[in-house]
Amino acid sequence: MEDYHMTDGTAETSAQLDEQTQTATDPLRRSPMYEHQRSLDAEFAGLGDWKSPNWYGANQDLDAAYDGPEGEDLSLRQAVEHRHVREHVGLYDLTPFTPIEVRGPSADSFLQKRLANDMAIDVGEMRYTTMLNEDGGIQADLTVVRMSDERFLVITLGVATGRQHAAWIREYAPTDVDVVNRGDEYCGVGVWGPKARDVLESVTNADLSNDAFPYYSARELVVDEVPVTALRLSYVGELGWELWTPMGYGAQLWETLAGAAEDHDGIAMGTAALNSMGLEKGFRFWGADITPDRNPYEANLAFTVDMATDFVGKDAIEAARDAGVDERLVPITLDDSRAIPGYDATFLDSDTELGGAVRSDFGYSVDESILYGYLPTDYAEAGTPVDVAVDDERYAATVRDEPRFDPDREKLLR
Repeated sequence: MEDYHMTDGTAETSAQLDEQTQTATDPLRRSPMYEHQRSLDAEFAGLGDWKSPNWYGANQDLDAAYDGPEGEDLSLRQAVEHRHVREHVGLYDLTPFTPIEVRGPSADSFLQKRLANDMAIDVGEMRYTTMLNEDGGIQADLTVVRMSDERFLVITLGVATGRQHAAWIREYAPTDVDVVNRGDEYCGVGVWGPKARDVLESVTNADLSNDAFPYYSARELVVDEVPVTALRLSYVGELGWELWTPMGYGAQLWETLAGAAEDHDGIAMGTAALNSMGLEKGFRFWGADITPDRNPYEANLAFTVDMATDFVGKDAIEAARDAGVDERLVPITLDDSRAIPGYDATFLDSDTELGGAVRSDFGYSVDESILYGYLPTDYAEAGTPVDVAVDDERYAATVRDEPRFDPDREKLLR
């Protein structure tokens, strides 16, 4: 059985971290891709402890071709990056995300107990799962990769969240299992879009076909002399891969991929486009639409729970399933697609308050203003009309099915 492993990058990591030293005037860390991002006129914001591009000024050349909605609450740069990646390919800096290594003789049985889904996966396979607390609340949603018989890679969100999730995993670990946060040692690049395979095939000799490298699987690759752990998944709902490598290789990996992407109309994309593309696909964002106060049945994540296994929070979640939920997380779209409410939106039936938005953005691929929120189950069926109130404005809206984009996953699986 082949052992998939992340290359030990300790030597490169220490040198790279010296370059990331925080200062009093700029406490945010810089990824290995930072100088490349600056050269593309990135507009940075904080994502965890890191400077992360919201979008790139270099993509302004795409503005002239944009024919979608515009408004004071919309970012033209986000819109063009979103649409361009849907049609071509984009590169996204994953460094603020956190890889956690779980290793040891009983790592598999431990993760089966700690996580809610069935974790009986083969080496090179991945699984999406929730991690619950004793009350059945969602402590995390995670992507888990089996690297070898006794080693797993767990991918979660940014630095602060990653540290918290690692601690929640570690508190249940037996003495023969180590839980190690690798967020300071590894960086990553997402290569996403319909031309992602074309880009990668130009810089690696690996077979990237669906048969050799199916969706939700992992392989070790070499990308133009850079060793990477490649995961076939995509937070934007397109064909794509996450490529993880030691920090010291990060700049080289980005430069190689950027050069290859140029031949396929590729661009660098920021977090704003990542968020709107993910929202169209109904992908969850921990800390916003899923929290420890919500269970998988409320959050429409029942598929991340396997009741045939034994896991932390099972008794509570079983009781919640049998009793039924009072509220469910649903997408809601404004009937006027040009109206763009903010995050402080409230859902109403006449003068009765039903709940509030936990996420909102514009779906540039589906031409819809999309909000997510928890509604009473009587209002949670697709087609139910509701009102959305923001400040003194009120908008007609409708509960919808999810996802709003590519419901048959044809783009992910191509």
